[in-house]
This record gives sequence, C-alpha cells and structure tokens, in this order.
Amino acid sequence: MREFVIREESFSLKLTEKVPQPNEGECFLLYQEGAGPKKSMVISQGGKYSSVAVRREHYNRKVTFSLRKKGFTQKFHVVTANIDFSFLVDVSIACEIQDVREYFFGEGLEEDTLGYIVKKCIVKQHKKWQINQGWELQRELDQEIGWELKIFSGVRLRVTVEVGLDAEAEKIWNSDRQSAVDIHLSGNRKNVQIAANHHTAEIAESESALKMKQIEQIKMLLQNFGTLGPVANEYLEGKIDGKELYSYIMKARAEEMDMLKVAMESDLIPTDEIMVKINDILSNRQFGEIEQKQPAGSGGGLEMHSSGQADRTYAAQEDEETVTPADGDFL
Repeated sequence: MREFVIREESFSLKLTEKVPQPNEGECFLLYQEGAGPKKSMVISQGGKYSSVAVRREHYNRKVTFSLRKKGFTQKFHVVTANIDFSFLVDVSIACEIQDVREYFFGEGLEEDTLGYIVKKCIVKQHKKWQINQGWELQRELDQEIGWELKIFSGVRLRVTVEVGLDAEAEKIWNSDRQSAVDIHLSGNRKNVQIAANHHTAEIAESESALKMKQIEQIKMLLQNFGTLGPVANEYLEGKIDGKELYSYIMKARAEEMDMLKVAMESDLIPTDEIMVKINDILSNRQFGEIEQKQPAGSGGGLEMHSSGQADRTYAAQEDEETVTPADGDFL
C-alpha cells in the first residue's frame, strides 16, 4: 500500500456535475485505467478545471493523496569490531510528495520497502567499526542510505542517522575518555610542579648566593676592622657619620690601653709583651689613618690615610696624660 494514498476508487463525471475539489492537505489524481501517466490529471485544492475536458479524457479512476509529510523511524544494533559491544543506530526518514504522477506511476514507496533498504545498509556495517568510531559510522550510513533511496521518484526523502553506544560500551568509552583526561591533567600538574621546583631552586640558589655574599662582607669587615667591624658597617651604610665612627675608634683604643694598664699593674702580663701590644695598638692600620676634616661651611667628613699620623697624635695625647715610667715600670 502506498503510504501517501488515502483511497483509490472508480470515477465518472456526469454532465451536470462539476470537477470535485479535494480537502485541505490533499489532492486528486484522475487517470484512465491502463493508459499510464499520459492519460492522467492532478486536481489541487482551489484550482479551476473544465468539466468538459475531464469528461473528454474519460478518466475512470480517482486517487486521493495526502500532501502532509510522513516520517519513518527504525532502530538497529550494529556490532562493533571487537564483537563484545554494539552501536545503537536510529534512522529517521522524512518524506513528502513532490510529483504525484511520478510517485504513483513510478517505484512504489512503502514503509516495508524503506525498512528493507535501511536494514541492508545496516548489515554492511557490522564488525567494521571500533568503539570510538561512532562518527565515522554515522557518516557512512548517511551517505549509503541516501544513495539507496534515490530509486524512489516523485518524493523528497530526508535521512537522519544518530549513532550511540549500548550501556556497556558507553561505560568503556567514558572510562577511556576519563583516563585520557586524567593523563592530560596529570601531565599538566607535573609540568606545573616542575616549573615550581625550578623556581624554588632558583630562589634557593639566589638566597644562598646572597648569604655567601653577606658572609664575605662580614668576614672582610672583621679582617679589616676587628671588633669594630659592626660599627664600620653602620658607617658604610650611612647610619652614623664620620665623627661618631672616629669616636668609636678612639674609645676602643682607649679601652685596650686601659686593659693593658690594669694587666701591667697587676703583673698579669710581662712588660715586654705589654710593650709589644702597646706598639700594635698605636701602629694599628686596621682602619688606616682617620682624620677629622671640617671644611668651612660643611658638616665635616672622614678621610682614610696610609700614614701613622693619627696613631702618633693619639700617642702624644696618651703621653700628656701619663707619667714617664722609670726602672722598667710604666705609668
């Protein structure tokens, strides 16, 4: 039975009758039995037709057609290449008449015929595709079914194919995709960690270099300035001025001299050793020569010299404050 044919019946138009009019969404095909499409006429709704012309052609059959679209949907299983799983395939076909004569007198379009054609195309796809090739299967079926349906004339056929996976195959596919995502994210996290470790190593190396530099600076200060190294560092950093530095130096030397006096008076150190230490203090070149200069209009400044002038000046001051020792005794 043709899918768009509503009914087929005998037809005759009497002298007093007008050409019949079809209902909305329908049309008539009048034809002379056995004469083929050349002896036929299509009657559409709202059209004007001559009763004389219809009677003259002696049409004796009338077919009522539906012009509304029809749809056919079929579901299939396509076995995957590894046989354990299958694709779920939905094939939908939308049909509408384009030419009533071609449709009626041409190749008959029936739902069973469509089902047979689609099934034939489906069978060709068994065991052909891997579980991850659903898109390729869908494209293949679109082309194959569309080509096979071209045998039907007078109708427009639109094919829609949707391919999915059965429940078990879907689990495997989702698991594989999640694994791929996890691997990708793991790789990203690894790269981020490597970058962070590299950055941390660079920071540690920089901090280590800075600490070594600070240690070298402290070592240099202690070598050059002895116990007054911290004071010299404050002067170099601008935290104290030259006068304060000079005061610290003089105070330190005075303290050393006082300690020697106490040691000498207490006979804690032999006289010859005390003389050596006094000479060391007075000729100490750890700070070089420090001279206080105060140019007119300035706040004064320090100048480093290589001579022993400052030591001699300080020694002279010491002599003024002390009594010349006799018989090997001092102070």
